[in-house]
Amino acid sequence: MGAGFRRNRCVTSHLRAFGFIDSNGARQRREPGLGMDTQELQDIDEMIREEKRLSAVESQNETWAEGLSAGIEPEILAEAALSTAFVELLRLSNEEAAIALIDRMRDRIVAGEFDEVQSWH
Repeated sequence: MGAGFRRNRCVTSHLRAFGFIDSNGARQRREPGLGMDTQELQDIDEMIREEKRLSAVESQNETWAEGLSAGIEPEILAEAALSTAFVELLRLSNEEAAIALIDRMRDRIVAGEFDEVQSWH
């Protein structure tokens, strides 16, 4: 387990201890005026989402490295990851959500967001 995952779990445990998130990592709905304003709640939501994203990226990176070490070609790993993601997204949501994700990812590819020289995670 990587250092980033442990760091993210530390942030999560603090948010949980102060009652900002529940045991599943979902933000507890707190109304503005109970010590926090709407912007502060939005900031917490963004922080939680980014923490989850970083944990997911770290997990995916570790899985990718394990696959490469096992001799699995990158194209096979990529197809398996995408297939798994879409099966789960369709199971939990709907076809429109999956298509919207494909469209967003296509836009990011065209914009060069995944070029090797750029890294956002």
